[in-house]
Amino acid sequence: MNHKPINPLLLIGLIGTLTIGASFFTSLYGAFWGEKDIWWTHREMRLPIEETKNRFELFIRDTPLQKRLSEGTLFVAADKGDPYKSAAEDVHVRLNNWETVKSSILTRAVMSRFGSGICAALLAVGLVQILAARKKPC
Repeated sequence: MNHKPINPLLLIGLIGTLTIGASFFTSLYGAFWGEKDIWWTHREMRLPIEETKNRFELFIRDTPLQKRLSEGTLFVAADKGDPYKSAAEDVHVRLNNWETVKSSILTRAVMSRFGSGICAALLAVGLVQILAARKKPC
């Protein structure tokens, strides 16, 4: 029985390209066409306005909301219609963390692309070795 061994570079390249390459394309799909509206902070975990000043800023007539709250110049109409001063404890923020999630997905995609590139190179070298062996006379 004439049984030729499989070229290990070809085998590693093929398996790696399929698995790591699939991971790469899955990451790209998730980053560019994935669900963007599911990354909001939970309603029960809303943040006080002071904790969001590095990521979120809201202005009312060119004055930051935080400043209006600290100065006591923001009023809210009560249920009966009487206005009362709003405090910082009355304002909470929910953030969409999609940009943070997207950056972590794309970081993983870069790593998997590096691995799939190595596997594609191994696959190409294995194919070249097989083609060169076929052209050699026995």
